[in-house]
Amino acid sequence: MTLPDPFASPSIFLRLIFPFSPRSSDQLGEAAKALPVIEKEKCTMATVIFAAIEDEPIERFDLAEAALVKTFIASLAGRHPDIAEMLVFKEDDDEPLGHNHPLKGHDKAIFQLHRCRQIKVAVNYKAETFNHKFAPGTTIKRVAKWATNKAGLDDAEAQEHVLQISGTRTQPPLNAHLGSLKIRGCEIEFDLVRKQLVQG
Repeated sequence: MTLPDPFASPSIFLRLIFPFSPRSSDQLGEAAKALPVIEKEKCTMATVIFAAIEDEPIERFDLAEAALVKTFIASLAGRHPDIAEMLVFKEDDDEPLGHNHPLKGHDKAIFQLHRCRQIKVAVNYKAETFNHKFAPGTTIKRVAKWATNKAGLDDAEAQEHVLQISGTRTQPPLNAHLGSLKIRGCEIEFDLVRKQLVQG
């Protein structure tokens, strides 16, 4: 069944509000003149995304409905000295979005802005070191899965291991992006370590 468009006629709009009103068409027409003009354009939803600029905290951005990657970057002018050189990556995608790519309509609107197109990752496990390049928007969860597969760990063993930034005790959360970590020269090194059991 096709429903009437309430924007097409004020009378239809009033009949939808007062379906059982005995008012005549003339009365409805007079009442419609007193209503404020409702424009379809004013009822459109904004584009809402969540994005992080390199190692800054992730933020919510309310953008115009037709926002593009290039207009989003332009709106951030002054936020970072190299903002114009930033690439925009959707979470866990391998390639950056093009400048004319729309930001609306993504099923998971989480993005990472970064100057590096790829980040060289080294993971140490026992006497071995595994190397791979990932996009800055790659989650630690995805990197950890790759690392545990390279180490030959089964699912149960993999659950007992985490990635720890080499030379530190920092173990990034699984939903963190590589690009959100402190990275020098588009490279980062991890150790694949066993989880520490909390003594009760």
